[in-house]
Amino acid sequence: MPAIKVRQTIQPVAETQPEEGVYLFDMGQNFPGWWRIRTEGDTGVRLRVKAAETLNDSLFPTPLQPG
Repeated sequence: MPAIKVRQTIQPVAETQPEEGVYLFDMGQNFPGWWRIRTEGDTGVRLRVKAAETLNDSLFPTPLQPG
């Protein structure tokens, strides 16, 4: 079986901050793959990442399909 290879790297097309400490990134498309996130800050600070295909009216991610 051939190794899995990176075929494309994409950047967000939009970034918003709806409230303090919350950031939303619009990638412009639905895609499979991995995330690489680079940050600066104190060791031990938690970063929570959620993926979704759409946003509901209160700006929370809503997956179109469970799983």
